[in-house]
Amino acid sequence: MAESCWQGEKPRDLKIRNRQVVLDALRRQESVSLGELSARCGLSRNTVKKCVDHFVEMGLVSLTGKGSSTSEGGKKPDLYGFQPQWRVVCGIYHKNGRLIASLYGLDLTLLVQQTVEVPPHIQPQALAGAVAEVVKGLLDRQGFGPERLQGVTLAYHGVVDYYTGTVLSQWGNGWNGDVPLARMISEQLWNRDVSVTNAVRAMMAAEYHQDEAVGENSAVLFTSKGRPMSALIRHGRILQGKRCILGEISGIPLALPAAGMEETDSLQGAGLGVLTSAAYLTEQGAQAPELVGSSLKAAIQAGTLTLDMLFEEGEKGDPLARLLLRQAARWFAVSIRQFLFLADPNLVLIQGEYARAGAYFLSALRRYVESYVYPAVRVLPEIRLSGIEESLAATLGAACISVSRFFEAEWLYESSQNGEGE
Repeated sequence: MAESCWQGEKPRDLKIRNRQVVLDALRRQESVSLGELSARCGLSRNTVKKCVDHFVEMGLVSLTGKGSSTSEGGKKPDLYGFQPQWRVVCGIYHKNGRLIASLYGLDLTLLVQQTVEVPPHIQPQALAGAVAEVVKGLLDRQGFGPERLQGVTLAYHGVVDYYTGTVLSQWGNGWNGDVPLARMISEQLWNRDVSVTNAVRAMMAAEYHQDEAVGENSAVLFTSKGRPMSALIRHGRILQGKRCILGEISGIPLALPAAGMEETDSLQGAGLGVLTSAAYLTEQGAQAPELVGSSLKAAIQAGTLTLDMLFEEGEKGDPLARLLLRQAARWFAVSIRQFLFLADPNLVLIQGEYARAGAYFLSALRRYVESYVYPAVRVLPEIRLSGIEESLAATLGAACISVSRFFEAEWLYESSQNGEGE
C-alpha cells in the first residue's frame, strides 16, 4: 500500500501526499467509485473517502451518478468526477505587436480565444494593462466572474526569470532595468497567480502535453525573424537556468568548425536565425546559377521570397529551393552539433518558422548532423519538425504552466476550514 511507503512522513505531509495522489487519479477518468480509487491509488477506502470529501467540499470534485451494482446485487456505488471548469486559466502569447490569448479549463480544454493588437514598442505598464483587459474580456465572453480565474501565464520573447516573473531584457522596446511584469499584471487581475515565462519554454510545455515521451530528455530549437532560442526538458521539468540564460542558442559557442567541415561552415559569429532567414537566403539565391529557370526567380529578384514559398518549391523539387534548403539545414546542423555536445537530448524538435520546412529539409538536416557529429556521436537523437502551430504551442504551453502551478500549490491540499484530517 502507498501509505506504508510514507510512514516516515509527518501526518500533515502524508495527508497532503494522499490528497495529491487521489486528485491525480480523479483527473485521469471521467467518473470513478471510491473502491476503484482505492485500488488505483494504493490507499485504504477510508483514506480515499476523506480525500474525496475534501475536494467535494471545495467544489473541485462532485458526485456524478451511480455505478453498476456488484454481481451479488449489492448497493450501487457513488461515482465521483473531477470538475475541470471549477477554475479556468489563461495562456497568452505576446509576439509582433499582438496578444494571442486563450482561456482553458483545468483539463486544458480550450474554451475561448482572442487576438488583440498592441503597439509594437509597448511599455511595461501598458502591456500589463493590455494583458489584464484581454483576460477580463475572455472571462466576460464565457459569463465567468473574477472568482473563476485561477491563473495566467504570459509567454514572452525575452530573458525572463520565471521564478519571479521578472523580464530581465527585451529586444527592441527600450525597457530599462528589470521589469516585474508578473506582479504588474497580477495587481490588475485581483492578485491572481500570474507567471511570465520565455515563449520557447512555453512551447516545450505544449510539446510535452501532446507527447509524454518529450518529457524525458528533449530540446526545442526555435527561429523567427532572426531570433534563435531553445528550451530543454529533463524528466518532465523544463530547465530554467539559475542565471536566466539557459535557452539562448546565440549564447552557445557556434563559431567553431567541426571535424571534416570547411572553415566557412562555421557560423563565425552570425546567429542561426539570421543565416536561415528569408532575407539572407534571398541574397544567396540571387548569386546562384540555379536562379535561371527556378520558379523562385521572380520572388528573389523582387525581394519578396518567403520561407513558406521556399518550403513549398523545395518539396516540389525546384533545384534552387533545394540548394537554399540544404544551406539552411547546414546552419541548423552546426547549431545542433554544439547543442548535442552540451545538452545531449534524445529528441530535437524544430519549432517556429522552420516547423513547416517539410520532408526534404528534414532529411537534409539529418544527413548534415550525422556527418558533423560522427564519430564523436554514433547514435543520433531523433530530429523532427514540430506538429503544433507556433501560437497554439505558446498559448497552450502557457496554460499548461498555469495548470501545473495550480496542482502543485500546497493550499489546494491543506485541511478545510472545519479542520477535518486524515
